[in-house]
Amino acid sequence: MRPHTFAIVALAASTTASATTDWMQFDFDAQHSGVNPSETFITGSNLYELHPLYHVTLPSVVDGAPAFLGGVVTPGGRKDLLFVTTKDGTLVAIDARNGATVWSKRPATGPNYTTSMPAIDPGRGYVYSYGLDGKVHKYQVGDGTEIMAGVWPQLVTLKPSVEKNSSALTIANARDGNVYLYSANGGYPGDAGDYQGHITAINLTSGTQTVFNVNCSNQNIHFVISGSPDCPQVQNAVWARAGVVYDANFDVGIDRIHFATGNGPYNANIAGFDWGDSIISLVPAATSVAGSPADSYTPTTFAQLQSADADLGSTAPVLIPTLPLSRFPHLGVQTGKDSKIRLLNLRDMSGMGGPRHVGGEIQLLNVPQGGGVLTHPVAWVNPSDASTWLFVANGNGISGLKFAVDGAGTPSLAPQWTHGSSAASPVIANGILYYAGSAGLTALDPLTGNVLWSNASVGGIHWQSPIVVNGKVFVTDESSRLWAFGVPKDIGLYRPSNSRFLVDFNFDHKPELKMPFGDLGDIGLAGDINGDGKADLVLYRNGIWFIDTNRNGSVSSIAGLGGLTGDLPLIGDMDGDGKDDLIIYRAGFWYVDTKLDNTVDLTYALGGLPGDIPLVGNMNGSGKLGLIIYRNGRWYISSNRDGVVDIVVAFGGMPGDIPMVVDYDGDGRDDLVIYRNGIWYVCTQLNGVVSATFAYGTNGDLPLAGVFH
Repeated sequence: MRPHTFAIVALAASTTASATTDWMQFDFDAQHSGVNPSETFITGSNLYELHPLYHVTLPSVVDGAPAFLGGVVTPGGRKDLLFVTTKDGTLVAIDARNGATVWSKRPATGPNYTTSMPAIDPGRGYVYSYGLDGKVHKYQVGDGTEIMAGVWPQLVTLKPSVEKNSSALTIANARDGNVYLYSANGGYPGDAGDYQGHITAINLTSGTQTVFNVNCSNQNIHFVISGSPDCPQVQNAVWARAGVVYDANFDVGIDRIHFATGNGPYNANIAGFDWGDSIISLVPAATSVAGSPADSYTPTTFAQLQSADADLGSTAPVLIPTLPLSRFPHLGVQTGKDSKIRLLNLRDMSGMGGPRHVGGEIQLLNVPQGGGVLTHPVAWVNPSDASTWLFVANGNGISGLKFAVDGAGTPSLAPQWTHGSSAASPVIANGILYYAGSAGLTALDPLTGNVLWSNASVGGIHWQSPIVVNGKVFVTDESSRLWAFGVPKDIGLYRPSNSRFLVDFNFDHKPELKMPFGDLGDIGLAGDINGDGKADLVLYRNGIWFIDTNRNGSVSSIAGLGGLTGDLPLIGDMDGDGKDDLIIYRAGFWYVDTKLDNTVDLTYALGGLPGDIPLVGNMNGSGKLGLIIYRNGRWYISSNRDGVVDIVVAFGGMPGDIPMVVDYDGDGRDDLVIYRNGIWYVCTQLNGVVSATFAYGTNGDLPLAGVFH
């Protein structure tokens, strides 16, 4: 719930509040952990309130997950943006608030298609996307300007017609002081054509790149189709959803990258350079020693996997948090098409002290629900008891497995539960397990597998997976749609009887903030006065405004505006600078102080009848606040602030009703709210029909809402 304005007794928070957490690449980070450790808005207590905020149609199917970047400066103002790469190679920047396209770029119309996902530079200035033309393209996040100078765009394959960019792009800050972007290539369905499979590591610091080919690894170049240079071995691949996994804590002061290969020729154990059905470990620059990686793992069954098209590399390695008392401090898990789960010592995967060996896994067990795995599993530490879990999803369902360490220090995995509906790659946020699948979007208890919440609105799912960030869940589907889900949050009250602000952060109807501030007779408001994206506590007392920007009950600043008998205070960002302004309504005239210097900078006219209550709100989604007069149950809206009423809505009208305006459903347009004796009635369609109700407060309280924390 994103508030914009409230009159007299209500809030006018900034329209430019930005998120505090970014989701900058597939599965949250360069490790592709799938765990957002910063999510606090959606909890087990308010999960039942999660509901669709909007869905929009995209230019093409997005067969992956979005990336998210908060507070981006765009030509249309500061926005939280989602970035998606469609199968037709279009990179789309989307306003996360309402689903509107901010910009889009399609550098090439072919050949073929991609299921890759974009990644955002750690400096937050650029977003990278594969463009069907065999190149990774670099764009400014705010307006989509493509960087064409110097080394950009960067070549990642000379065979785009047969070599597919299937995996997510990965960006990592390496210990060597460089930032690397990793792109992985494999083949298209059907395993046909002259492709070898490789990764390209692009040094974003210097612009140079390194290629590691999984066939003919002794040649660190891009091959051409049926020409020179090329490799006689064909049809290996790197195609897992996560692509390349960055391992920041491989060993003390040492980092690595890991990736897995699909079924293809393997001869590395006899001094060859073909690495089918293997895990490859490299230094972050992706360099090798005469074609040999830093380490490798290959199952003893590599020949059977190749024959059965049972790719080990249908998934990427999963990094496991260190298990207490384990004699292997750095573990990884690899699943695959062969319905197996392999527990590995990442510091010595074969147990033989280096690459080019086969076997060596610590444990080999069956996927509990059966079936091959083409999704990316997620590992998670339960904060309640420090137990470590693994969650594996596929077409047969999803399962939870728990780690244990025996008396000899040997770790192992044991299945704990399974859930039967098909699932794509899961993620964890605030102790809740989310995934998209045949049942739509689902949230489970990770300890039991019990369903906590589900919504079947989402269409068909292939490899699409959700992201959970700043109280919102975003997911795409096979119908070319992007869905946004959210829960109302940060509702509050000012209680004149004891001069307290009572704010509910999580929409669980319990105040987390209980702040005494003010005296009897004060009018309590809230708004983002300093532009930090959080609502500040504000008191109006006979023309004096007392502002608490720290929400600790102490006055941070004092301003003066109004003071005449009958003046009504309200707050709203009238000049669009990202900071809320002070407003006095006086007998039909609106006086705005944008600088907090007791000077009227803007004036408007609307209303003027006795009993009129003024508000301001973004009713049309333009981002510009219009003027509103509430009069005996009717809302008169002047969207252009020109005094001309363009919308009239009948809603409310009972004695004692208190009107307020807030974007309850998160669609980028403010909604009408009536507060009546502790009950909040919400109208989201400007049609006078109640679309939601909830209880918080009591008779005499003054309602507030906003982003307070």
